Amino acid sequence: MTSKHRDATTAAGLALLFAISAVSALVPRPAAAQTAPGEPLRWVSLSAGVQRPSDSMARDLYGPHVPVTIQLDLPVTRRVAVFGGGRFLRNAGTAMAVDPVFDESYPLSFRASGIRAGALLGASRGTWGLSAGGGVSRTWYRERWPDAGLEESGGVTGLLVQFGANRAIGGRLGLVARVEYEWMPAKRGEEDRIDLGSLGATAGIAFRF
Repeated sequence: MTSKHRDATTAAGLALLFAISAVSALVPRPAAAQTAPGEPLRWVSLSAGVQRPSDSMARDLYGPHVPVTIQLDLPVTRRVAVFGGGRFLRNAGTAMAVDPVFDESYPLSFRASGIRAGALLGASRGTWGLSAGGGVSRTWYRERWPDAGLEESGGVTGLLVQFGANRAIGGRLGLVARVEYEWMPAKRGEEDRIDLGSLGATAGIAFRF
Protein backbone atom coordinates (compact mmCIF):
# COMPACT_ATOMS: atom_id res chain seq x y z
CA MET A 1 0.00 0.00 0.00
CA THR A 2 1.46 3.33 -1.03
CA SER A 3 1.92 6.36 1.19
CA LYS A 4 -0.85 8.07 -0.75
CA HIS A 5 -3.26 5.23 0.01
CA ARG A 6 -2.31 5.20 3.68
CA ASP A 7 -2.88 8.94 3.98
CA ALA A 8 -6.26 8.64 2.28
CA THR A 9 -7.35 5.81 4.59
CA THR A 10 -6.24 7.69 7.69
CA ALA A 11 -8.01 10.84 6.54
CA ALA A 12 -11.20 8.85 5.90
CA GLY A 13 -11.07 7.37 9.39
CA LEU A 14 -10.59 10.75 11.02
CA ALA A 15 -13.41 12.20 8.92
CA LEU A 16 -15.69 9.40 10.16
CA LEU A 17 -14.88 10.17 13.78
CA PHE A 18 -15.41 13.91 13.33
CA ALA A 19 -18.70 13.32 11.49
CA ILE A 20 -20.09 11.11 14.25
CA SER A 21 -18.97 13.62 16.89
CA ALA A 22 -20.67 16.43 15.00
CA VAL A 23 -23.91 14.47 14.65
CA SER A 24 -23.81 13.63 18.34
CA ALA A 25 -23.41 17.29 19.27
CA LEU A 26 -26.28 18.39 17.00
CA VAL A 27 -28.82 15.73 17.97
CA PRO A 28 -31.20 17.11 20.62
CA ARG A 29 -31.49 15.33 23.94
CA PRO A 30 -34.79 13.45 23.89
CA ALA A 31 -36.52 12.99 27.20
CA ALA A 32 -36.60 9.22 26.67
CA ALA A 33 -32.80 9.13 26.58
CA GLN A 34 -32.31 10.94 29.89
CA THR A 35 -30.74 9.05 32.77
CA ALA A 36 -30.28 9.98 36.37
CA PRO A 37 -26.88 11.58 37.16
CA GLY A 38 -24.32 8.88 37.83
CA GLU A 39 -26.63 6.03 36.77
CA PRO A 40 -24.50 3.24 35.22
CA LEU A 41 -25.45 2.13 31.72
CA ARG A 42 -25.13 -1.23 30.02
CA TRP A 43 -24.02 -0.96 26.40
CA VAL A 44 -23.43 -3.33 23.52
CA SER A 45 -21.67 -1.60 20.64
CA LEU A 46 -20.51 -2.19 17.08
CA SER A 47 -17.74 0.09 15.83
CA ALA A 48 -15.13 0.43 13.10
CA GLY A 49 -12.15 2.70 12.61
CA VAL A 50 -8.46 2.93 11.81
CA GLN A 51 -5.47 1.20 13.44
CA ARG A 52 -1.84 2.23 13.03
CA PRO A 53 0.34 -0.88 13.48
CA SER A 54 3.17 -0.49 15.98
CA ASP A 55 5.63 -2.44 13.83
CA SER A 56 7.26 -0.33 11.10
CA MET A 57 7.47 -3.25 8.66
CA ALA A 58 3.74 -3.95 9.05
CA ARG A 59 3.03 -0.29 8.33
CA ASP A 60 5.15 -0.44 5.17
CA LEU A 61 3.55 -3.65 3.93
CA TYR A 62 -0.09 -3.05 4.84
CA GLY A 63 -0.62 0.56 5.83
CA PRO A 64 -3.36 1.15 8.42
CA HIS A 65 -5.79 -1.62 9.39
CA VAL A 66 -9.56 -1.14 9.48
CA PRO A 67 -10.89 -3.21 12.42
CA VAL A 68 -14.47 -4.01 13.37
CA THR A 69 -15.12 -4.31 17.11
CA ILE A 70 -18.03 -5.69 19.12
CA GLN A 71 -17.99 -4.81 22.82
CA LEU A 72 -20.29 -5.33 25.80
CA ASP A 73 -19.95 -3.02 28.82
CA LEU A 74 -21.56 -4.18 32.09
CA PRO A 75 -21.55 -1.99 35.23
CA VAL A 76 -20.46 -3.52 38.51
CA THR A 77 -20.88 -0.35 40.57
CA ARG A 78 -21.72 3.27 39.69
CA ARG A 79 -18.10 3.89 38.69
CA VAL A 80 -16.74 0.48 37.71
CA ALA A 81 -17.68 -1.70 34.76
CA VAL A 82 -16.32 -4.81 33.09
CA PHE A 83 -16.14 -5.27 29.34
CA GLY A 84 -15.74 -8.11 26.90
CA GLY A 85 -15.86 -8.46 23.16
CA GLY A 86 -14.15 -9.31 19.93
CA ARG A 87 -12.20 -7.58 17.18
CA PHE A 88 -11.85 -8.63 13.55
CA LEU A 89 -9.79 -7.27 10.68
CA ARG A 90 -8.66 -8.19 7.20
CA ASN A 91 -6.09 -6.33 5.14
CA ALA A 92 -4.13 -6.67 1.90
CA GLY A 93 -0.66 -5.38 1.15
CA THR A 94 2.27 -5.57 -1.23
CA ALA A 95 5.87 -6.66 -0.69
CA MET A 96 8.52 -5.25 -3.04
CA ALA A 97 11.59 -7.24 -4.07
CA VAL A 98 14.34 -4.86 -5.19
CA ASP A 99 16.25 -6.30 -8.14
CA PRO A 100 19.13 -4.69 -10.09
CA VAL A 101 17.08 -5.03 -13.28
CA PHE A 102 13.43 -5.49 -12.28
CA ASP A 103 11.40 -4.44 -9.26
CA GLU A 104 8.92 -7.18 -8.47
CA SER A 105 5.90 -6.95 -6.20
CA TYR A 106 4.09 -9.74 -4.35
CA PRO A 107 0.56 -9.55 -2.94
CA LEU A 108 0.05 -10.23 0.77
CA SER A 109 -2.98 -10.83 2.94
CA PHE A 110 -3.40 -10.53 6.69
CA ARG A 111 -6.33 -11.61 8.85
CA ALA A 112 -6.77 -11.41 12.60
CA SER A 113 -9.58 -12.12 15.03
CA GLY A 114 -9.45 -11.85 18.78
CA ILE A 115 -11.28 -11.65 22.06
CA ARG A 116 -10.70 -9.20 24.89
CA ALA A 117 -11.86 -8.54 28.43
CA GLY A 118 -11.07 -5.98 31.10
CA ALA A 119 -12.34 -3.33 33.49
CA LEU A 120 -13.30 0.32 33.11
CA LEU A 121 -13.67 3.31 35.40
CA GLY A 122 -16.43 5.59 34.19
CA ALA A 123 -18.76 8.46 34.87
CA SER A 124 -22.03 9.49 33.26
CA ARG A 125 -24.09 12.64 33.26
CA GLY A 126 -27.39 12.84 31.46
CA THR A 127 -26.93 11.23 28.06
CA TRP A 128 -23.10 11.33 28.13
CA GLY A 129 -20.67 8.76 29.47
CA LEU A 130 -16.86 8.65 29.69
CA SER A 131 -14.66 5.67 30.53
CA ALA A 132 -11.02 4.63 30.85
CA GLY A 133 -9.49 1.27 31.60
CA GLY A 134 -7.57 -1.70 30.34
CA GLY A 135 -7.54 -5.43 29.93
CA VAL A 136 -6.09 -8.44 28.15
CA SER A 137 -6.61 -9.82 24.67
CA ARG A 138 -6.00 -13.01 22.77
CA THR A 139 -5.60 -12.70 19.00
CA TRP A 140 -5.24 -15.32 16.27
CA TYR A 141 -3.64 -14.17 13.03
CA ARG A 142 -2.87 -15.53 9.58
CA GLU A 143 -0.53 -13.98 7.03
CA ARG A 144 -0.23 -15.33 3.46
CA TRP A 145 2.13 -14.74 0.52
CA PRO A 146 0.08 -16.52 -2.22
CA ASP A 147 2.60 -16.21 -5.06
CA ALA A 148 5.41 -17.61 -2.90
CA GLY A 149 3.27 -20.31 -1.33
CA LEU A 150 4.15 -19.07 2.17
CA GLU A 151 1.89 -18.78 5.18
CA GLU A 152 2.36 -17.93 8.84
CA SER A 153 -0.23 -18.16 11.58
CA GLY A 154 -0.37 -18.18 15.33
CA GLY A 155 -1.90 -16.77 18.48
CA VAL A 156 -0.66 -14.00 20.74
CA THR A 157 -1.72 -12.57 24.11
CA GLY A 158 -1.67 -8.82 24.56
CA LEU A 159 -2.49 -5.95 26.87
CA LEU A 160 -4.71 -3.01 25.97
CA VAL A 161 -5.54 0.45 27.28
CA GLN A 162 -8.85 2.00 26.26
CA PHE A 163 -10.51 5.42 26.53
CA GLY A 164 -14.12 5.83 25.46
CA ALA A 165 -17.09 8.16 25.21
CA ASN A 166 -20.72 7.42 24.49
CA ARG A 167 -23.94 9.36 24.12
CA ALA A 168 -27.55 8.21 24.17
CA ILE A 169 -29.40 9.81 21.27
CA GLY A 170 -32.89 8.37 21.55
CA GLY A 171 -34.63 5.39 23.05
CA ARG A 172 -32.03 2.63 23.39
CA LEU A 173 -29.76 3.93 20.63
CA GLY A 174 -26.44 5.65 21.23
CA LEU A 175 -23.12 6.62 19.67
CA VAL A 176 -19.72 5.44 20.87
CA ALA A 177 -16.12 6.47 20.16
CA ARG A 178 -12.93 4.92 21.54
CA VAL A 179 -9.18 5.41 21.42
CA GLU A 180 -7.14 2.30 22.17
CA TYR A 181 -3.53 1.16 22.41
CA GLU A 182 -2.76 -2.56 22.29
CA TRP A 183 0.60 -4.24 22.91
CA MET A 184 0.96 -7.75 21.44
CA PRO A 185 4.53 -9.11 21.38
CA ALA A 186 4.81 -12.12 19.06
CA LYS A 187 7.65 -14.38 17.97
CA ARG A 188 8.44 -14.62 14.27
CA GLY A 189 10.84 -17.36 13.29
CA GLU A 190 13.46 -18.61 15.72
CA GLU A 191 14.89 -15.28 16.85
CA ASP A 192 12.83 -12.34 15.60
CA ARG A 193 10.10 -10.74 17.68
CA ILE A 194 7.41 -8.42 16.37
CA ASP A 195 4.77 -6.27 18.05
CA LEU A 196 1.40 -6.99 16.43
CA GLY A 197 -0.23 -4.27 18.50
CA SER A 198 -1.43 -0.89 17.33
CA LEU A 199 -2.79 2.54 18.21
CA GLY A 200 -6.26 3.18 16.86
CA ALA A 201 -9.56 5.00 17.03
CA THR A 202 -13.02 3.60 16.35
CA ALA A 203 -16.58 4.94 16.31
CA GLY A 204 -19.96 3.36 15.86
CA ILE A 205 -23.40 2.69 17.25
CA ALA A 206 -24.39 1.32 20.64
CA PHE A 207 -27.54 -0.12 22.21
CA ARG A 208 -28.23 0.31 25.91
CA PHE A 209 -30.31 -2.00 28.02
